Amino acid sequence: MKEKLDFNEGTISFWVPKGRIIYDDNKFAQLFYHKEGDSIIKIIKDEDNGLKVYYLYEGNKCILNTPVEKLDDKDKHMITITWNLAGKKIKLYIDGELKDEGNIKVSPF
Repeated sequence: MKEKLDFNEGTISFWVPKGRIIYDDNKFAQLFYHKEGDSIIKIIKDEDNGLKVYYLYEGNKCILNTPVEKLDDKDKHMITITWNLAGKKIKLYIDGELKDEGNIKVSPF
């Protein structure tokens, strides 16, 4: 039985192995994707060499973005996001350092 992700509060943390992603290549790479119904948490490295986090849950949304072109692809890197819907916050950490945080907002549509 597949466990459901708690979109109200949680943490996702994982290692990106060395050599898996070239951080300054202007190419897309999907690192994490989870969808349940209309709810989504997605982490990507986009063509602008930014690491982006997308959170959407019951009309609440947040997008985080931090540049990663200076990360060394010869090293492994720990990616962590935390979210708390009651506190309206999402945070993005790389190698334990807070890189971006945002307020979860109710979408007007």
